[in-house]
Amino acid sequence: MRLSAWHAITSLGKNVEARWLVLLGAVLGASTYMAFWLSAPYYESMHVPLVWFSVILAVRSAWKAWLSHKFHQTRKLERNMLVYAGLAGLVYVAMATKQLWLIWAVLGHDIVQALQSQPITAKLNEHMHHEYRATMNSLVNLVQRLLYSLAGPLVGLLVDKAGLQTGFLIVGAICSAVAFAAIFKLRRFGTFADAA
Repeated sequence: MRLSAWHAITSLGKNVEARWLVLLGAVLGASTYMAFWLSAPYYESMHVPLVWFSVILAVRSAWKAWLSHKFHQTRKLERNMLVYAGLAGLVYVAMATKQLWLIWAVLGHDIVQALQSQPITAKLNEHMHHEYRATMNSLVNLVQRLLYSLAGPLVGLLVDKAGLQTGFLIVGAICSAVAFAAIFKLRRFGTFADAA
């Protein structure tokens, strides 16, 4: 008997482990998107000349491409996820200090963006019926982008009202806290445990 696409989607939605995986991917992804969006005012606050913005972004893009190509994660996934959750917040803290020597800390978010998605997607795929995997992955991507779309204006309002530094600290704390909470919930399922 063939599984209907709707049944496959509702079945995934009822899966607690899958929901925590979606949340983890969403918060790690959103943390990097929001930081990227705030990078222009951040560089401006650091008095980086406008001409260097494109150079910095080109270096960051090359860095992400190299990371994505070089690293394929199959072991120590939980440790890696904990590192990504920590980096999601720590980079915001480094940005909030407005110390010029910490400007390269933004590469930490590029590590998160380049490496967090593949292991989370692989684990999610284990919960998906193969016939509808592409549809369900698109739906997961949509949910994650909706979270970013909802969080973006709130972060903008926060930064506008509280200032860039305070905004960085609050967003970093929230992103790391939610990511750590998701990882600890996923530990119950042994989601990222290394195979014996």
